[in-house]
Amino acid sequence: MFNFLKKSKKIKLPQLEQLNKNYDIIVHIGAPKTGSSAIQKYLLENRTILENFGFYYPEHGVDENGISGGQSILGKKLIDNEFDTAKAILETYLKEAKQKQCTLLISAESLFNRAPQLKEMAGDHRCKIISFFRDPIESIYSNYNQGIKRHFATARLETFCQNLIDKPADFYTGETLEKWVSIFGKNHLTVLGYDLEVFKDIPIQNLFLSTLGIDEDTQKKYFKINNTSVNNSYCLAALELKRMLNFILDQNQKRLNNEIDWFLQGISDKSTKPKYKLAERISEQTYLRLTEKFIMSNQKIQNEYLTTINPNFLKTTNTENRKTINQKELFLEISAILEKLERQKPQIYNYICKEISKKITRLNDYEVLKLAEMLNYDINQLPNKEIWFNPNQLKKMPNAQTVDFLRDIAYQCYYRGDLENAQILIEKAREIRPNGPTIVNLSEKIKSELNG
Repeated sequence: MFNFLKKSKKIKLPQLEQLNKNYDIIVHIGAPKTGSSAIQKYLLENRTILENFGFYYPEHGVDENGISGGQSILGKKLIDNEFDTAKAILETYLKEAKQKQCTLLISAESLFNRAPQLKEMAGDHRCKIISFFRDPIESIYSNYNQGIKRHFATARLETFCQNLIDKPADFYTGETLEKWVSIFGKNHLTVLGYDLEVFKDIPIQNLFLSTLGIDEDTQKKYFKINNTSVNNSYCLAALELKRMLNFILDQNQKRLNNEIDWFLQGISDKSTKPKYKLAERISEQTYLRLTEKFIMSNQKIQNEYLTTINPNFLKTTNTENRKTINQKELFLEISAILEKLERQKPQIYNYICKEISKKITRLNDYEVLKLAEMLNYDINQLPNKEIWFNPNQLKKMPNAQTVDFLRDIAYQCYYRGDLENAQILIEKAREIRPNGPTIVNLSEKIKSELNG
């Protein structure tokens, strides 16, 4: 049991309001990647106790890693344009809550962008909306991780971040909260910081209960918390392995792909390897430009929406101690995960081998070749696998600049294992185009392998 009564001086809990006396429905909307799975698991495990204190939390399932979407069926039905079905489900929940003389409590990230539909479904019922807000810099890395975990993304992190710098980023700025305020009213929205400093003293589950109006003494006496991590981001080795796998997996094989995710999630939840921050995985220039992008929106969140608990939340510091990532050790860790997969999940391992066998003769991607090597393929003996420029490169060559030729030929040298000439060519390309993400990535990769 956490002793969250012993808080540091900077931690100040919000003034408690007994929400079950003032609202018919309490809706936790996320945001995505702000600990929703941990909260949902906690609420599910304490359903009976919650009812004793006036809150009805409808039952839902979880997967083998304890992950769920809460009452995500509501949002899913809205996404599928089945409004009447979603409304009927909500009305069933409300009826069940009324029978128990409780306020309905639901948690569903799938409702995060569904404020108008929820208002229409709820009708005249009094609604309280609870949301967490995460520092955009942390959120970017977490969502990059999620894209690789669940959505077959293959982009390198540096490229992903550079693409965000000059584009609208409403998802990260908290602009969605303005829609909830315009529809439900500012007094009926509570925004809490997803603050790792606060969570050192007060677990997110307990902070959430405090927001409902359940005081700390009551939580300590009646509620049980299991501090097992739920739906953590992948560890770095699992993340890079899944990114490589995304080049070759069959997206229609949902069951097999889910099993890969569950396996890698289990590996990550038990991992004792260092956790890396965004600042440690991208260039300093890109990191600084990202932090500058969110200064104004962070100030607005603090001034207009955020319930103040830690006054230092969202205050950016540039004193990051960057840990060096040893690429050789990283690939050894990835290989160890594959060996464990072969032992524990041979069907999944064979599925991966089958997919790479089908696709390796058609792809030149470095990640695919590296994955093939870790799966014990002799890539030098692969049929029809003479490395050559891909069709997209050939199409661009008539209009290419010198720097483009230097980059592409450097890649060919790199694929063939000629690191010395690859470095000479890519460094010349970098002199001409110092901020080109592809050039910078290859340059850093070659340096890392040469220094291995």
